[in-house]
Amino acid sequence: MIFKKRNSKSYSILLLSLLVVGFSNKLNAQEIPHNHLSEFSNEVYGTDDRLINGKYYKPKHFFALGHPYFKMNEWLPGTLFIKGIPYENIALKYSIEEDLIIIKDTYDKAMSKDIVLHNSFVDSLQIEKHLFHNTSNFANNNPIGYAELIYRGKTTAYFKHSIEFKDELSDRIKYGKYLKPRKNIYILKEDTFYLIKSKKEFLNLFSEKQDELISLIRKNKIRFKKMTDNQLRNLMQITENL
Repeated sequence: MIFKKRNSKSYSILLLSLLVVGFSNKLNAQEIPHNHLSEFSNEVYGTDDRLINGKYYKPKHFFALGHPYFKMNEWLPGTLFIKGIPYENIALKYSIEEDLIIIKDTYDKAMSKDIVLHNSFVDSLQIEKHLFHNTSNFANNNPIGYAELIYRGKTTAYFKHSIEFKDELSDRIKYGKYLKPRKNIYILKEDTFYLIKSKKEFLNLFSEKQDELISLIRKNKIRFKKMTDNQLRNLMQITENL
């Protein structure tokens, strides 16, 4: 069950929790001299300038054709889960180019800054019906960053979203362009992520059920490079029930 955090104090405390010491060391951050953050820092934690260090977000290719964000180049209302606590209706963007979450920090009722969240603070986030796990916080040896949860059972299936920037210049395209977004299938099995790009890789992962799966994949004309979330979900359910 998700509880809404409606008041401004809760939101500001969320920001403080996100913009702590690790920001400056791990993200080569700049100091953010926000008066409202300083006030809450003093009120909740005492005077400590390290609590209001953060990093402003600067797009890598601001003038490029297209954009690097999940779904659209707009601020979307999302839910952030921080240490098990949900924070709803946070204006955010997910950069699938850099695997970063950006939030809009509005203050003085007019001014705003775009701030990069330190990945280690975020457990997961939800954008519309899409739930992303921060696999960097998983106890395994090959995390894949933020990944969209598609199926969870004995094994777990994810989509990893990405996008490529092409430095193509022409009379029409003066600053380069972003290509079509891509998504790769990853299956988490026994604490290891496996990248699945083909039927062969999938069959190798479930070799004990290979004969049945070959027939199933042929019958349903499954193409792994163009797999939809429903197709992947159904395939995983059938695979585990064989």
